[in-house]
Amino acid sequence: MTAPGGRRGQDMARWLAAVRAEESERSDALFVDPYAGRLAGERGEELARRFSLGGGAWAFVVKTYLFDAIVREAVEAGVDLVVNLGAGLDARPYRLDLPPSLRWVEADRPRVLAHKEKVLAEEVPRCALERVELDALDPERRPPFLDGLAAGGSRGLVLCEGVLGRFSPEDVASLARDLAAVPALSRWALDLNSPGLTRMIQGQMGRAGRGRAEGDPPVRFAPEEGPDFFRPFGWEPVQVHSVYEVARKMGRVPIWMRAMAAAMGAGRAEGSGPWSGVVLLERRRA
Repeated sequence: MTAPGGRRGQDMARWLAAVRAEESERSDALFVDPYAGRLAGERGEELARRFSLGGGAWAFVVKTYLFDAIVREAVEAGVDLVVNLGAGLDARPYRLDLPPSLRWVEADRPRVLAHKEKVLAEEVPRCALERVELDALDPERRPPFLDGLAAGGSRGLVLCEGVLGRFSPEDVASLARDLAAVPALSRWALDLNSPGLTRMIQGQMGRAGRGRAEGDPPVRFAPEEGPDFFRPFGWEPVQVHSVYEVARKMGRVPIWMRAMAAAMGAGRAEGSGPWSGVVLLERRRA
């Protein structure tokens, strides 16, 4: 389930777009992203060929499916603001059935957003879409950005899909505090790996003689506490979805991955067992 390294930001975004494009072509697709192929481009196709998307990308497909479900549920519950930190080449504002009044804010690095704007220049989003050039790790620009979301008393959902792994625990704690301080932001969806799974993946790469590519940072955030890591910073876990369990129900675990996936199914979000999942947090009321 390792993603390709090198040119970390844009390559990762293009690779994930290629994952979504391949899924969209299936007769039993869990979602359809008609923009993913164009966003992936030739570079994404190259990465798809190199990294055998058909067998190794099932976890990313399931995570996309789960984030889609969380967005839909939140909008149905009255959320009127979605903030996608590290949005990458996500096309949910274009492909999901969203109300025109929904405010959707995408934040990412300039290169990624520039490519996205170029590819989707002729497309019309289904909601009120804004794009902001921002690295979520930037401790100086992040607070003013978040303060700008507070106007209007919105009920907001934050998305961090494939983002927090490059943060240190201290970085995540700082982000959690900043988000909890914004009354407009009441929910936060993120994906999370257990320390056990992180060690397993790193060990497999080491035994295969595959080091990290230049410029590809290690996974830094895989808390021993699992979703409970966020409680001291004002966030309560209200949904915890195991990627393996959802993949098993959907028949999406490839045969050659079933031994590892079975271990993931037995694992927990915290501690030494292998586990990967999507978590929904709610800001704790004072």
